[in-house]
Amino acid sequence: MSSKLFFRVSLPVLVMALAGLFPKKGSAQTIRPSTQKEIKIYDPNSSGTGNISLRAAAGTASYTLTFPGAMPALNQVLGVSSSSGGVGTLTWTTVSLSAVSTFSGGTTGLTPATATSGAVTLGGTLVVANGGTGVTNSTGSGSVVLSNSPVLVTPMVSSLTVASGGTTITAGGLTVTAGGANVAGNITVNPTGGVAGQLRLRNPANTFQTIIQAGAQTADITYILPTIAPTAGQFLSSSDANGNLSWTSGSAGWGLSGNAITASTAALGVAPTGGSWLGTTNSQSLVFGTNNVTRVIIASDGSVTSNGNITAPAFFETSDQRLKNIVKRDGDVVYFKWKDGRDSKIHIGYLAQEVQQKMPDQIKADEKGMLSVNYIEILVAKIRELEKRIHELEKNTTYENK
Repeated sequence: MSSKLFFRVSLPVLVMALAGLFPKKGSAQTIRPSTQKEIKIYDPNSSGTGNISLRAAAGTASYTLTFPGAMPALNQVLGVSSSSGGVGTLTWTTVSLSAVSTFSGGTTGLTPATATSGAVTLGGTLVVANGGTGVTNSTGSGSVVLSNSPVLVTPMVSSLTVASGGTTITAGGLTVTAGGANVAGNITVNPTGGVAGQLRLRNPANTFQTIIQAGAQTADITYILPTIAPTAGQFLSSSDANGNLSWTSGSAGWGLSGNAITASTAALGVAPTGGSWLGTTNSQSLVFGTNNVTRVIIASDGSVTSNGNITAPAFFETSDQRLKNIVKRDGDVVYFKWKDGRDSKIHIGYLAQEVQQKMPDQIKADEKGMLSVNYIEILVAKIRELEKRIHELEKNTTYENK
């Protein structure tokens, strides 16, 4: 494109312009048209369809612009370098083409206090007024990275909204005041130093908190909460193997589950060392009740008391010879004390090993081979034997009296 400029004006205007271009020495020429005039600079096209018009604004005060005395460099712009007495001096000025053209920090701790390009470092507190501050570039796709415990100054609304892409918070965490946080996506709490991350819910008085923390699991676990609110007395239970939870009424009862205690740790009279068990860890009795009434009490010494009937196919009592210190014998009846010292009383009974030889069905062995005796059935047999003897004696007595 040619760099020549073409002017197309009428003859009277040309005469007036030429008169203005050659003023008398030491004087200035003034053209005062009856209507507002303009200077049009047309493009080099012969048709002259495009032009640039220069005209004075109506009613403005007079002023003079002094143009630079040299050609501009690439990307320079005209700027006013000085202005005095209605005379402005124009100069060519170089500006940065980056997103930030000028940043003035004043006393907010910015380094440098005024920047036309490059990075700006905040050493103090930056207060954001209504309207906020927009961030156009970030270190990740659609995210803003904050570090070293950033403190958010509440802008026009007291809340934080995170759109898709998320926000990454490093050491120090994130504190959001009134208004809460709205997150479009997932919230991930990562572990720190081998310790699982925690979701902490503060109580209304902000004095205590409820902590939710993941365990040392080997696979992802998903819990899906119920879609409706619970009623009084209900509790959360698993609906299926997919993590769906539902509200269950208390009338469904309760249960105890877990690994059974092995034989080596379930001996009577000693504390279990593994597995699952139901009991107390102090001297308090274990109480069972129904219909809000106490029914069975297991005392701390193992004694069982019930205010109802106890029904079972059979009742066996510990009677192994290896557990007894025999004080004296009276036929097949022995007087003994327990070797484990569970009490200091002298008890009366049979030796299970001797009963086993005559009545093996009335003997039961536990997982360690210790024998118990079904005393009720043995005593029934003994009573029946006595009844037969009494009957024979009565017959003989009746016969002799005849």
